[in-house]
Amino acid sequence: SHPELAKVKETLYEYGAVYAQMSGSGSAVYGVFADEASRNDALAGIRRIYPQAIACETRPASADRI
Repeated sequence: SHPELAKVKETLYEYGAVYAQMSGSGSAVYGVFADEASRNDALAGIRRIYPQAIACETRPASADRI
């Protein structure tokens, strides 16, 4: 594992992620947060270190059904 990737994961945990991992293709490292407020607080701090960080949210599988 590349040391910088480990540092990114550690940073996500330090900012409150309940889970952090690299995507299967290796194109991204992501963190899962308990709620939107936690995510937003973490994003503000993480962007000071990694300005390219973005926030996404999941949708329930039922949202895809019509």
